Amino acid sequence: MVLLMKRVFMAIKISLENRKKAEEWRAGFNGLPVRWIANENLHLTLIPPWEEVDINSPISRIEKIQGKITPFTIKFHKITYAPNPHRPRLIWAEGEAVKSLLELQKEIAGLLGAKKLTHEFKPHLTLARFRPEDFYKFSVKELNERISWIEKVNSVYLLESILEPKGARYEVLKNFKL
Repeated sequence: MVLLMKRVFMAIKISLENRKKAEEWRAGFNGLPVRWIANENLHLTLIPPWEEVDINSPISRIEKIQGKITPFTIKFHKITYAPNPHRPRLIWAEGEAVKSLLELQKEIAGLLGAKKLTHEFKPHLTLARFRPEDFYKFSVKELNERISWIEKVNSVYLLESILEPKGARYEVLKNFKL
């Protein structure tokens, strides 16, 4: 019997309203040589991808989050090149690391038995990806655009990342209401 591994991660899906704002913003930068993230794939990653055979195992653990954290809001305040502005590979919308968001991430990591997360959590929405070596082709070399996108967080999602030639597609495996 062959066991099929799924590449899964925990995320906050972005509202239709903010996906529309991202699409409107993107329209002004269509000339950049980047791979834009499809609107339906916009999300804020809480726990990075891992391989999982039995999806029921993380689902049963994460269900314990329900009722522990109350819904909250995140403000996305700027769009910038990232993660390193001197050698970027992404365009992302930066969010504020509000206390409720940090508690949510820590709680989920604990439920999943994750060891200490390896890097500082910088809440963001990846809007586009590109190869760092292509940055010299960009007509816009600096990007620090102020925005005010408010996202109300009522749920978190266990998503499967399905790699396809055009890029990843994300399928909802489970929605966990806060």
